[in-house]
Amino acid sequence: MGNLTLAQEVEREMARLSKNGSSAFDRLQATITQMTWQCPYCQTVYAPQMILVNGRTNLNFDEFIDEGKCPCPESVKIQADLRAKEQAQAALALRHKLEQHPNWQEFDTNWHSSAAAKLDLRRFKHRVMKSHLNELSGQGLLVSGEFGSGKTFLLTALVEANGGAIVDELRLKDALVSGSSAADLINRYNKKRFLLIDDLGSEDLDDEKALWVRNKLVGFYIGLLGDRAKDKSQRTYFTTNCPLTDKGTNSPCLPLLEKVGERVYSRVLGLLGRDTDNWISLWHDGLDFRKIGYM
Repeated sequence: MGNLTLAQEVEREMARLSKNGSSAFDRLQATITQMTWQCPYCQTVYAPQMILVNGRTNLNFDEFIDEGKCPCPESVKIQADLRAKEQAQAALALRHKLEQHPNWQEFDTNWHSSAAAKLDLRRFKHRVMKSHLNELSGQGLLVSGEFGSGKTFLLTALVEANGGAIVDELRLKDALVSGSSAADLINRYNKKRFLLIDDLGSEDLDDEKALWVRNKLVGFYIGLLGDRAKDKSQRTYFTTNCPLTDKGTNSPCLPLLEKVGERVYSRVLGLLGRDTDNWISLWHDGLDFRKIGYM
């Protein structure tokens, strides 16, 4: 029956017979013949049933099952095996797409000197791939780390490999200050299944003007993240130079909660879910990989 739906198949066949001068009864009978099929495993025969509705002959599809969808155990297993094979092939194609991105190929887990840092970088790369293959719960990742730790570098590969978009907070601030509509920006970014919000919490709040800008950013993030949480197929990724807590790092930045506020922070948590694999911390020896070769 190709890619046509059951209703489209019936409509097409009846239209063809009508043009040939066939009666309504003949058209219905021909449709039944065309759509009848037998499960090759349990031998059950499925066909639309001819019935009378208000004195007129019609077809009843209540007991009809589309070809290949018989509920017998053998058919169910075959269909499950086919789906598993298709998913494996799709995952392989996704993996290949990401591995071809130059950022993925150039990412080096030996940038940092300590064993703990190298281990975290390997975990980072592994989690990015798992997220790319939709193997993580939640709807994205958050990566917190020092400048030059590879956060944006690797997540850019993930987003670009999927035709996604990148929101840079500093450029976003400039767009909002210059009069761009937050609603228009939200609609634009929500069209992308994969989205990277880079440098979350980077805006300086030292003066009154910065507080005004922050309010615009907060409104944008609340609208954007709230909308994306409703679509479980979307993936949202975050990088930040703010530590997740004020413990265990030498960061000069305030913790992320203090930088973005409770309302934005809560929505970020909602997208990440409860899986700790969606939280990645890259605070270690303070080495900026951009400076390698200049030191």
